[in-house]
Amino acid sequence: MIHWKLHPTHDHVIPVSRGGADHDENIVTTSMVRNSAKAHWTLEELGWALIPPGKLSDWDGLMAWYVRFLEWEPQLMNAHPPLERWHELATKSAKA
Repeated sequence: MIHWKLHPTHDHVIPVSRGGADHDENIVTTSMVRNSAKAHWTLEELGWALIPPGKLSDWDGLMAWYVRFLEWEPQLMNAHPPLERWHELATKSAKA
């Protein structure tokens, strides 16, 4: 269960099934449980809002550690393409 709640992934802000584009401007990082709960709904339909991006070094929790861990163990990203995509998006948003 903890894996499902904390495992990082990415999601389309506007679901592709609802006409959203499959490109970086429509993708955010999230957890598996949030991604699953959102499904094909829009943020407005759920009453959710995006959390503004911040600097990765300012985040609470293990986010910065997780990014560093994947950089120390790049074979994990090679073996699991979703982790590679998540890492790319997480480090890109941290630089913004």
